Amino acid sequence: MIAAAARTLRPGGHLVIVEPVLPGWIQRLESLAFPLLRRLLGALGVSMIFFYSKRLLVERIAAHFGVPSSRIEVEDIVVEGRIDPLGGSFPGWIRIPHWMHPFDHTLFHLATPEARDPR
Repeated sequence: MIAAAARTLRPGGHLVIVEPVLPGWIQRLESLAFPLLRRLLGALGVSMIFFYSKRLLVERIAAHFGVPSSRIEVEDIVVEGRIDPLGGSFPGWIRIPHWMHPFDHTLFHLATPEARDPR
């Protein structure tokens, strides 16, 4: 999705992503377990979602758009109530209080530079 946005976003456009992200240490554990779990659950017809850390997602956006990571605004979103801890893998099966969930719901924003006048 980020690569497609980098190819198609016009100068002066805005990339806005709202994404649940994991703290760095949990994301590193996930990245170790993900290949095996994807194979096991895939055999059962369950799709897997890979979650990023804030740092990793900022790095990916910066790399695809060719900008320094300092250009990407990052803002935490306050989430209340009960949420799905499995990120939609089993929609509606389990709902837990938001404070028990390891994710930080986060908004990422990048304003692309305006096009320069060729004159």
